[in-house]
Amino acid sequence: MEMMFQTEEFVDVVNERDEVIRSIPILEARRIGFAKLAQEGEYVRAICAFIKNSKGQLWIPRRCATKKVYPSSLDMGISGFVSAGESYSEAFAREAMEEANLDVRTMTVKHLGLLHPHSGSGCFTDTYEIESDVTPNYNRDDFCDSYWFYPQELIDRLPSERPVKCGLPVVMKTFYL
Repeated sequence: MEMMFQTEEFVDVVNERDEVIRSIPILEARRIGFAKLAQEGEYVRAICAFIKNSKGQLWIPRRCATKKVYPSSLDMGISGFVSAGESYSEAFAREAMEEANLDVRTMTVKHLGLLHPHSGSGCFTDTYEIESDVTPNYNRDDFCDSYWFYPQELIDRLPSERPVKCGLPVVMKTFYL
């Protein structure tokens, strides 16, 4: 019988210029707190992506209530931290497969841009948009439901929607207003 061992996920800590300083376990980064890291001029990297249909609507999932971080929150379509030694594009492809069962190498993808931590996102966040009219076969361990919203409709809804995953309002206002 083959034994499976879960390895701890590490993330790169970067400086103001997005240059790697060191790597730490993601659990340690969460324990320290991203705001505390930022006070020291240190940041982590993340990706997010939205699926946009031909009507101009964005696919927005709701996180499961069992999630430790932002339970029951509206989320970016796809999001996650860039693992240590991984590029933004590699993290994007990995997260798209893990969360939405999408192989982005076979899809039309637009790079929207890189958000700086001081934009309000809290970390360096590389942002993408995937063209698709199909609701993805998303990971039921991550998400419990999903919706298609026009960008303005979602932006208007965010103030009354609690909780909302950190960064969603910033990303929406930056790329969709």
